[in-house]
Amino acid sequence: MFNLLYANFYVKPGDGGNGSNAFNISLFNKKIYHGGSGGNGGNIIFKYSNNILINNNFNSNKISAENGQNGKHGKKNGKNGADTIIHTSQICQINLINENMNYKIHEKNQFFIIKGGVGGVGSRYAKNIYSDFKGEKSKIYKISMKVILPNGSCYIFSKYNINTINSIQQLFGYKCNIKQDILCLNYNNNNIYIFFIDVYKSIEILKENIYSINTIKFYSDNLYDPYNLTSFIIQNNKPYSFLTNSIHDINCPNR
Repeated sequence: MFNLLYANFYVKPGDGGNGSNAFNISLFNKKIYHGGSGGNGGNIIFKYSNNILINNNFNSNKISAENGQNGKHGKKNGKNGADTIIHTSQICQINLINENMNYKIHEKNQFFIIKGGVGGVGSRYAKNIYSDFKGEKSKIYKISMKVILPNGSCYIFSKYNINTINSIQQLFGYKCNIKQDILCLNYNNNNIYIFFIDVYKSIEILKENIYSINTIKFYSDNLYDPYNLTSFIIQNNKPYSFLTNSIHDINCPNR
């Protein structure tokens, strides 16, 4: 499964529908109010998924929920807008930028909801035609979503090229055809993370998630290490080994 470790996008919950101000005049010159209320706007729901290691289903930088429908005469309330569900990975940090709000989704805290606007009250409830029947408008939120890697093993390649693609296929039976900063696979019920040492972002991701890495394997005999990654790994007491191009361990220091 390919990864999307970081996502920056906008979400907009649905607006509340307007209430209806409908009324009739009876034979006795009495006003009979029968306008229905507007439906609530749909929510944006971030939902935990145990089946997703890394989410990669973002096709747009703006995600919205459905608006609530307007109320109608005859005491008919408008329908609520449909919710939009965003399935997160197993552990996910959600930041509402400019709102100073941070949430973490995981197995014990499986939902985070940004509520839609409340529908306007209809005249059947307001009992007059001078009330504000407008539904509540929702805000646009800027979201930064960051995945926290579950525990797993790490493979590091010096660069992403045809030899790397063939090696990954030989190691895991996984055919790669798209360039990514890192790859996230599930192999024999183990989480496997593949980093590329010539991509600075991938190294930063590894450093931020080093506590989730159980073992690290370098797939290179002569590794060019411009970011002193091996020193960083040693300092964090992570067991590591080097693999030759024939995929055999040649050295496995336990540090």
